[in-house]
Amino acid sequence: MFAKLGEKFGDLTGRVETDIRPSVSFDDIGGLRQAKATLKGFAYALTHPELYEQWGITPPKGVLLYGPPGTGKSKLARALATASQAIFYHIKLLNLTSKFGANTGELLQEILRIAIAEGRGVLFLDEAEALSLEHLLPPPQAREASARLVATLCERLDGVAKTARILVVASTSRTDALDSALVAPGRLDHLVEVPLPDADEQRVGLRLLLAELAQVHLARLVRAVLAPHHREDAELHQVGLAPHRRQDVLVFLGAEAMGFDDFRSNLGHCGAP
Repeated sequence: MFAKLGEKFGDLTGRVETDIRPSVSFDDIGGLRQAKATLKGFAYALTHPELYEQWGITPPKGVLLYGPPGTGKSKLARALATASQAIFYHIKLLNLTSKFGANTGELLQEILRIAIAEGRGVLFLDEAEALSLEHLLPPPQAREASARLVATLCERLDGVAKTARILVVASTSRTDALDSALVAPGRLDHLVEVPLPDADEQRVGLRLLLAELAQVHLARLVRAVLAPHHREDAELHQVGLAPHRRQDVLVFLGAEAMGFDDFRSNLGHCGAP
C-alpha cells in the first residue's frame, strides 16, 4: 500500500512495515498488568467508538508508551492492533530519520493519510526520540530541523477526524528527548508507563519465552526429520541431533506407526512447516 510512497521518497524497506493481521496477543506478554489493562481499554476506541460518544468523552487519538529499552513496548503496540482487529503499521523512526532527515515529517503525513484511508489501524511510531534528530545533526541544527519535523507531524495529528479509525502509538525510552508539542492535548496525550518487570513478572515472561522457544525448536525438528535425504544430515545438525537418531525421532513423532508418507501428508494438513 506504500509502493507509491517508495517511488516518491525512496526505498522504505526496513523503515516502514505493515502487518495486515497481527497475531500477538496481550496474553503473549508477561507482566505489565497496568499497561495491558490501559491499552485493552484503548482498543474500544477502534472497535466500538460509539461507546465513547455514549460516555460523553472524545476517543483517544494518540498514546505514548514510555519506559526503559527492552520492556515490551513494541509488542504491546502490536497486541493492541490484534485486540482491535486493526492493521499494524510499524514506523521505525530511527531508520526513517536516518535516511530522510527533516523531510521525515512530510513522509509521515503521507503515511498517516494512507493509513486512515485503509480503515481501522494502529500506527506505531517506534523510538520517537529519533524525531529530535540528535543522531544526525549538531545540537543547534538538530533543534531547528526537529522543530519543523514535529510541527509537520503535529499538524497532521490535529487534522485527524474524531471518526477516523486510527490510533497513533509512539514509544520512547527517552522522554527528555521528546518535543513537548507531541504530548499536547489531542496528540500523544495518553501516557502509559512500561516499567521494568518485578520478580513475579520476570518468571511469567520467562515461562512464555520458554514455551515459544519449545514450539520453534519442535518446528525445526519436524523440518529436519522430513528433509530430503540429500539435506537431512545438515538439517539435523542444525537442531543438534546426530543423523543416526533420525529414526528415533520419527518413531517418537508417530511416523513409523502410520507410515512415513501418511505422516508427512497429515503434517501438511495441520499446517506444520
